Amino acid sequence: MIVKNNYWQWAQWLTFFVSLLVVVLMFNDSFQFISALPVGIGQRIFWDIIIFSAPMIFLIIPGIWRNICPVGYLSLVLTNLKVNLDDKPYNHSRKLLVIGFIVLVLLIPLRHIYYTSIIEVAVLLTTGLIALLSGFIYKSKSGWCNGLCPLIHVEKLYGIKPLKSFNSIYCKTCSQCISPCLDLTKNDSLSNLKEKSMFDRVLFGGFPGLIWGWFQVENHSGLIEFKTIIQTYQIPLSSMLITFVLFELFRLIFNNKTSFSLELVFSFSAISLYYWYRLPQIIEAVYPYSMEVQILRLIILGFLVWWYFIRANKQIAWLTLD
Repeated sequence: MIVKNNYWQWAQWLTFFVSLLVVVLMFNDSFQFISALPVGIGQRIFWDIIIFSAPMIFLIIPGIWRNICPVGYLSLVLTNLKVNLDDKPYNHSRKLLVIGFIVLVLLIPLRHIYYTSIIEVAVLLTTGLIALLSGFIYKSKSGWCNGLCPLIHVEKLYGIKPLKSFNSIYCKTCSQCISPCLDLTKNDSLSNLKEKSMFDRVLFGGFPGLIWGWFQVENHSGLIEFKTIIQTYQIPLSSMLITFVLFELFRLIFNNKTSFSLELVFSFSAISLYYWYRLPQIIEAVYPYSMEVQILRLIILGFLVWWYFIRANKQIAWLTLD
């Protein structure tokens, strides 16, 4: 599990230390111990650069991210030091995947309520601690990278037509920590996951509705009540259910003959909705339907149409072994 390629190692360390720097800047957003920095710079970098670009990274080069993810790196520290228990059977990760998905669905609407930098830093640090502990309990990548990590589901959703595969910098030889391995499996209906489980169908079918619903909810300020929490989750979860039902109806109508195409359509819908609504916020447009915004939206939408439906479908895995 030790990285021997210097270029990958430098990229890995750079990503890890940049992540630490962003955490420090987000701390500073709340406590202003570095007065020379503008207020909110940490959150701006995290949400408007890192999170905004993440779907495109997962879409185009998920293998690179899987190699240099700072939380994934942290989860494998104890494995590299050979101080982990390493005694959990691989099939435990199926349960961990479900837990990670539930956490993802719960955290996304919750940001409308708890959106201060100190809360976000607490979530990030807790995530890092859980990743570190999962690496102690579970074998190699089965605990976090292919288990508890909430982002693995976003990677599965968008990374179904990656640009190319990359060599895995951790698994020079397969340790069989989990089967099937999400890194080495072709993320399509022709892989050894021929029949998509209900869990996978909820992911592909429900995510467009979850994203659309999230952008229909305003951030809450002031006193947080139980009613506030219900209102925050009501629209995203309801719309998630609606698009999942539509996905199932289309799947039955086409009798599973076009399952991969159906997944492409819903994956395309999810990422298109995200950038359609998020773009005006990123460029701080006063009018979300101004000419400037519409042109940028059409450029992104045109690229996504080409990537999903015109570009040749190679159906390759994220990572490969030497």
